Amino acid sequence: MTRLALALGCLLLTVAAASAAEAPAGFQAKATIALKGDGPFYQLSLPIEAHFAAHSPDLRDLRVFNGEGEAVPFALIREQARTEQAEQRIALKWFPLLAADATPASLGQVRIERKADGTIVSVVEGNAAGSAPQKLRGYLLDTGEAKGSARKLELDWDPAITGFQQLSVEASDDLQSWRVWERSAQLARLEFNGEHIERKQIDLPGGHAAYLRLTWHQPAEVPALTAAVLTVGSAAARPAVFVWSEAAAPTRSDARSYEWDFPRAIAIERLKIALPQVNVLTPVEIAARDERAPRTDWRVLTRTVLYRLLIAGQEWQQQDVPLFTVPVRTIRLVPDARGGGLGSGAPMLSVGVTAQQLVFLARGSGPFTLAIGKDDAKPAGLTPATLMPGYGSTNAPPISSAELGPLSGSTPAGALGAAAEAPTGGWQSLLLWGVLLLGVGSIGVMAVRLLRQTKA
Repeated sequence: MTRLALALGCLLLTVAAASAAEAPAGFQAKATIALKGDGPFYQLSLPIEAHFAAHSPDLRDLRVFNGEGEAVPFALIREQARTEQAEQRIALKWFPLLAADATPASLGQVRIERKADGTIVSVVEGNAAGSAPQKLRGYLLDTGEAKGSARKLELDWDPAITGFQQLSVEASDDLQSWRVWERSAQLARLEFNGEHIERKQIDLPGGHAAYLRLTWHQPAEVPALTAAVLTVGSAAARPAVFVWSEAAAPTRSDARSYEWDFPRAIAIERLKIALPQVNVLTPVEIAARDERAPRTDWRVLTRTVLYRLLIAGQEWQQQDVPLFTVPVRTIRLVPDARGGGLGSGAPMLSVGVTAQQLVFLARGSGPFTLAIGKDDAKPAGLTPATLMPGYGSTNAPPISSAELGPLSGSTPAGALGAAAEAPTGGWQSLLLWGVLLLGVGSIGVMAVRLLRQTKA
């Protein structure tokens, strides 16, 4: 009986180990990882191809294997938008700048007169070259006692003025030397069939200045300002980084809509829609469905306005569309018929997801392999704090860099209309279960013989 119990125990351990074990061959897409540095922790940027290759939108089927085919611990770190620790909005005073044209030489030298408390009471312009008539060319803004780094400048102007505007933003501390902060900032106020588009914010590089000089290049007639608000912060602000697919043509299109199919569901966060023709402006509806929904069940993700306009030899366009993160299998774009459609040709679509860093512990020998693409895989990633003791603090271990090679067996990031490939590794699973069943039969025969010998 002891030998029988031992045999059955070995069988159970074999079955459990076989069901829990994973190998690179069981995953559809794989890429070799080249290590740089001493480790033992390594980090690499996850490409958009990995999202297309994943069988789960949350990347639960991602693994890292060493040269012996053993899975090693890893964590996925999602890039986050970095915002200021503190923000302050300050309403600024502005003073008109008159000159013959918008060049720095024409603007001349500017001097100010202040009260005892430092408040500006007037702006006096120097003599500009020539005798051409003076026109309003821009404004001087006094940042006053603003502390911290200048991050955003929000302007508002006469509501009767619509269209596009282009201006430069310069900064100075003494009104003598000026440094360019924004060479060609764009503002807009548009109205079309009841739809409104406004762009009133200028992103600034984060420096500090006592004065800002705004100089308009377009239109020739500078609008009358009604508000100027400066946002300052105590730390740098960096938006989240996105990884993008290549632009792809629609999978299907007709007279009123365009559709793009994905190899499988992917959690999209942002779209770029390149319009095929200039001088197009139209409201659009963007809808989606996933692979579990019936063919007619569309879910509206957002409604927005896209445009691509050529004005005075310069192209103005709005093509970025942020989305709530939802797994989708098909995207549909429906232009509003009131806008006249998108013109001849078809729009091109790129999809973006927030960049993620893969950090893993290089246990065992190389080469190390990233593998992804397996049905019914269980999540295996750890939290960064679990993987690396002291993560996020000064006591965190150093992390070396790694580089990911081409991801073989995956759908190209630009082939949005490609059909999903059949998952590989099926014959390996059948072979494994065949061996297990054969083992069960052999051990069963051994058990019967042992029982007969015991009774004898």
